[in-house]
Amino acid sequence: MQRFVACFLLFCTILLVILATAGECSSLPQLTIDQIEGNNGIIKIHYTTSDPMGRLLSTANWKYSTNGGATWIIINQSAIQNNEPKLSGQHFILWNTNEGLNNLSGLYQPSILLRMEAFDIDVGPAGQWRKIEDMSFARAFLTAAVINDDIVVIGGQDKGKLAPTESYNLITEEWIGQVSMPVDARIDLGAAFSSQRLYLVGGYDGRRLSTVELYIIRDDIWKIVKPMPTPRQGLSAAIVDGKLYALGGRSESILDVNEVYDPATDSWKTVAPMINFRQSFATATLNNRIYAIGGHGNEFLSDVEAYDPRMDKWQPVASMPTTRYGLTATIVNGQIYAIGGSSSGKAIATVEIYDPKTDTWRTSAPMTTPRRNLASVSIGEKIYAIGGANEGGALATVEEFTIPRTSDVAISNTFAVANHMIAEIISPSSDTKHSGTVSIRGTAIGENFQSWTLDYQGKDDLDKGFVPISFFNHFVDSGSLGEWDVHDFPDGEYLVRLRITDNRAVTIADQITVAVDNTPPIFTCRILGAGLEEEYIRNNTAIIVSGTSEPKISVVEAALVLGDGSNQVDVTDFIQVDQGGRISGKILGFELTDIFTIRLSIIVADVAGNQVVSGSNHLIVDNEPPVVEITSPAVGANFSGGKVLLSGNVSDEFSGVRRIEVDGGFGWVLVADTSYPNFRSSATKWSYEYAPPIGDVLLSFRARATDKAGNIQISNPKLVNYMLNLPSVNISEPTDGANLIGSISITGTVDAVDLGWKLEYAPGSNAEDGWIKIASGKENRVVTGLLALWDMMLLPDGPYTLRLTAENAFSTVSVKRQNLFKTPRKPEVSFQPNTPANIEFPDLTLLRKQLDQREGITFKSSAFSDPNIEDVHTRSQWQIRSAEGNYDSPVYDSGADSASLTDLNLLTSLDVDRIYYWRVRHQDSSGKWSEYSAESFFTTKAVGRFTVSLKKGLNFMSMPVRPIVPMDAVSLAQKLKATLIIRFDAELQDFVSYVPGISRDVNFSITGGEGYIVNILESKSVPFEGTIWEDVNAAPPLAIDSFPPSTWAFVIGLEKAVNLPDNSLIEVINRRTNKSRTRVNNQHGSTQLFSFVDMDYRSVVDLGDPIRIRVTDTSGYSLFEPINLIVTTADLLRAVHVVSFNPSELPDQTRLFQNYPNPFNPETWIPFELTEDSNVKITIYDVSGSPVQNLDLGFLFGGKYRSQTRAAYWNGQNQLGELVGSGIYFYRLSTDRFSSAKKMIVVK
Repeated sequence: MQRFVACFLLFCTILLVILATAGECSSLPQLTIDQIEGNNGIIKIHYTTSDPMGRLLSTANWKYSTNGGATWIIINQSAIQNNEPKLSGQHFILWNTNEGLNNLSGLYQPSILLRMEAFDIDVGPAGQWRKIEDMSFARAFLTAAVINDDIVVIGGQDKGKLAPTESYNLITEEWIGQVSMPVDARIDLGAAFSSQRLYLVGGYDGRRLSTVELYIIRDDIWKIVKPMPTPRQGLSAAIVDGKLYALGGRSESILDVNEVYDPATDSWKTVAPMINFRQSFATATLNNRIYAIGGHGNEFLSDVEAYDPRMDKWQPVASMPTTRYGLTATIVNGQIYAIGGSSSGKAIATVEIYDPKTDTWRTSAPMTTPRRNLASVSIGEKIYAIGGANEGGALATVEEFTIPRTSDVAISNTFAVANHMIAEIISPSSDTKHSGTVSIRGTAIGENFQSWTLDYQGKDDLDKGFVPISFFNHFVDSGSLGEWDVHDFPDGEYLVRLRITDNRAVTIADQITVAVDNTPPIFTCRILGAGLEEEYIRNNTAIIVSGTSEPKISVVEAALVLGDGSNQVDVTDFIQVDQGGRISGKILGFELTDIFTIRLSIIVADVAGNQVVSGSNHLIVDNEPPVVEITSPAVGANFSGGKVLLSGNVSDEFSGVRRIEVDGGFGWVLVADTSYPNFRSSATKWSYEYAPPIGDVLLSFRARATDKAGNIQISNPKLVNYMLNLPSVNISEPTDGANLIGSISITGTVDAVDLGWKLEYAPGSNAEDGWIKIASGKENRVVTGLLALWDMMLLPDGPYTLRLTAENAFSTVSVKRQNLFKTPRKPEVSFQPNTPANIEFPDLTLLRKQLDQREGITFKSSAFSDPNIEDVHTRSQWQIRSAEGNYDSPVYDSGADSASLTDLNLLTSLDVDRIYYWRVRHQDSSGKWSEYSAESFFTTKAVGRFTVSLKKGLNFMSMPVRPIVPMDAVSLAQKLKATLIIRFDAELQDFVSYVPGISRDVNFSITGGEGYIVNILESKSVPFEGTIWEDVNAAPPLAIDSFPPSTWAFVIGLEKAVNLPDNSLIEVINRRTNKSRTRVNNQHGSTQLFSFVDMDYRSVVDLGDPIRIRVTDTSGYSLFEPINLIVTTADLLRAVHVVSFNPSELPDQTRLFQNYPNPFNPETWIPFELTEDSNVKITIYDVSGSPVQNLDLGFLFGGKYRSQTRAAYWNGQNQLGELVGSGIYFYRLSTDRFSSAKKMIVVK
């Protein structure tokens, strides 16, 4: 017995595993409803789907019930939102119950059920029909079966013609003709098949038949079996338990007969007849029951009856929705599909599905073609509707139907819907970012309305409960629900909830998620002139803006600052920020006359509304074009081959030359530019070998120079011959218009092979005769270089012309140099302006060696400029001294030095380790001296190179050397890329700060012996070059390891957006440390900086510190509402926080407001406003007037105390610490000059 029990238990276990595995292997989607969120308006339905085939799923067939599922009401599709197709997983849809509950909208329904299904969207919720390849023959009244996975169609007719057998291969998707089967040709017969047998029963061939033929699939043989007792057509056949059932049909009349054939005995017997007489109907066998569907008897039928062979009994079941005959039926997934047929005299495409589990019918997707007297088979989850006929005759078309992949119906747990109230937060939208004060709008209305509460809760503080924002007992319809002050909130996500309660204590709620972001964005911005050097710009040149920032910022305001800042142009519309945070823009050019620099000032805001101001780099304005000319060849020169050597002068005194080009009439070619290794922007001479593309041509040469700001100058054209059959002839020096004195070297080129040449001069600017020979020759070679020395000492002053001529028996070629003056023209100005010559010694080691060995040092005054280009400098005087400002006792004075006019080689008088100052002047040929040049200096001191190591963050350093070029806070910040420079002003006894992009009125020189606080964003080593400071101890930077990891220096910058009263004070205080800084309002500057420094390197500010900024009168009383800010990580990184200072005006009067209740909790908040600074106290009284509690708030500044973080808080306790009971209480606000009382209700 025990062994039997053990075996039985083992069998049950195996059976359960098999059943479970079968369930897991289902190919249909699965759906569960997990949670219903909300009870009003739009309800969120959380659900989970899974699909073994990994398809996209959607939901459908939504219904609800208010009576526990007894009846279900369809939900309109328009009431469902967020139903886009999704892959398996956890999702939600939204149900608008105001629309979806139909006529129940606006009522309170305490118990609702919801049901729905999930379906494969590739198929659709009702399945999908598609046409496949047509049969070879059109046919109606046909028979179809599945044999060896092929669809075989037998018989049928088209206009009386019988169609042969053919089969459809599912793999090749082709119809193939079959050898005619050995069966009687007939139509309107019954057919039934199983996996092993196919029966063809009765039919019509001109007479009604009782013939029965059997095809044994395994053996591929046909045979005749015993005929039916009743001949008939229009019958149906079915197989159950291996036995063949022949049902209904028509003989002399419509029949209800039911005859069964037993192949084991090859015999028939009559069993229980059908309930209805029928012909042209469909049968289907399911769960060992035969279903007779539709057809017609005395009338067209929608009736369906089921036969149980074991009980030999027929039983009516649910009727089809559609009355029809000539239909077909097949079975898929335990459900019967009734397909096509004829109804009301017309072929139809209707498909209806019967579920025997629920005894219900539902409509499926119709066929694409209406048809009757068709055949159908099902293979897997596909149905094939084959042939048939409609009003157009017999059909050869075939359709394939894909069964919908639909989950079982999922039903939710019960939930309540309270649509008699509406709680909706309209703005802000969920999952948006905000800072400062958040305005919350929404709707709070309903029947039996009592009150509503708006509150919030940190997503990371779910255990701390919700904190009220506002509360009222009146309707709000699309209006303001409250102002939520989040200034002091840490960044993060918060839940904001609106709750409404009616007088039956039914509560509904709407909730959104809001991200608080009080951290201003970080961004950088740079400008450059369109297409040229980054540091220069000229008039009317487009400005290119670039930069990077955090994603999703916007430009609030952008201004192009021209010059010192007094002139600004709004360019906000020209600058864009893409979603990735890339800043770009192109600003049209401006008139920049009399303006020296420009920069861009931008205010940006992130999606939360945080704003930050930053400035770009400066561009230097240069509107003066360079000077360029071609000095050689001379006009009319000729070259008989090879390249033409061009030379000329070029200069640009401001930004420098960037590019030099020439054009010989065939387009511009590059001479040199800044990409050339040896190119100097201060170049004064240029040369180029030009190769003409063709010979025997007149070349018109022009030179073009471009400076670093993009200014372009084109020289006057110069005509030069390039004739291959003429001799080469050119005068290189002197050039046209030169001032001549003494012995002049004349250089040039002449092709003297088999030629004679001569060099001549004549008086006059452009002489034509009177030529006097200087030199001549006849050599069998090309002469290039010095042609002759022309001694002008005995010639009278005046203009002259030079001519070089080459001649032979065939041609003569001449070239001139004109406007040559021995006596300079009258000066155009009363004195010659001059530019100081800056002396640089790139190799200081060599300089000191030259001084030690007395080899001499060469000085040059080549930067001297004189507009009188025809003048000649005859003498120069050099003065060098060792002290600044006094030349009474110079170290060296050259006197009237005629030996060297632009250079001085000094062999003695200079020592090492000294600084010298010098100047120079020049005398022209008339004897007039120029003014002395501006003073310049040079050093013979040991110039050192020191590398300063700075750590990321704050550093304290001094300048290790005196820079060759003086340095100030601006240039030091640029060199270090510092966010902050601070020095201590001994006279003011205060710290002075410079913040790049913010400080417009503050700058200071960097000197030796002083320490400077600098803040940088990354560790770096920075080299400094210069001399040793004199009489100053310049300490090196402190070791970086000596600094604690704290912010011991910090600057608050105020970008003032309002005008403050005269003599008002601005106080900035760290409320954590109580350290403050106070300054008199600066009426002349738009920015004020407040420096907090601890020279013991202790932290002055920390992450999250609350900073308060207050404007007061001289007595310390508030003039505006204080501004509060929180120190962020970005602030600590930069050691600077800049705020747009726009304080709100004080309330016009002191007010007491209704308290914020917290239903069913004793605590509450009491809001109020103060028009002035005052001592504040709130007293709570019971209904008898006895004091319950005193809230001494102390001395408060004027302003609005209305948000939960600022209003007075009462914990609902009396003075003994006991919770008070429910009831009516009064509270009174008392200030120095105001008193007011209100009533409150405490509900516990």
